[in-house]
Amino acid sequence: MNQKPVAWFHEEKYKTHFTTDPSDDMIGKYWQPLYTTPQSNNDFKPDWDTVKAYDEKFAEMLDEIQRLRAELKQQELHGPIVGTKTWFSEDGKIIQQELRQSDVYKREWVGLTDEERRQIALDDPIDWVAAIEAKLREKNGYLS
Repeated sequence: MNQKPVAWFHEEKYKTHFTTDPSDDMIGKYWQPLYTTPQSNNDFKPDWDTVKAYDEKFAEMLDEIQRLRAELKQQELHGPIVGTKTWFSEDGKIIQQELRQSDVYKREWVGLTDEERRQIALDDPIDWVAAIEAKLREKNGYLS
């Protein structure tokens, strides 16, 4: 927006001169324009191909952020992925399933009954720690 100056001024060491009708040959050399509002010196001339490239990259980054947020939400709901399970279907296709922490560690631990504790103590009181571990592995489905 090119606004007309409301006046013209010239500064000297101890005083400032003003005029509303300077001679054309002295404008810029001696007289400087005076405006009612500051003038914009915006010389911004964007390279629109670069702007478009940045815009596309920004859109890609937003998509990636949304994908990561969805993945994080799944992890919060079901725990992190701790492995995969792979098998072949009947028609020979490979099937892979992500195993989440909540799926893998669903089983509740089974402890020893009072009777089992008494039996272990009577069987071999010297090696009772190993006997307890073996019994617990057996009850919780772990192979020795």
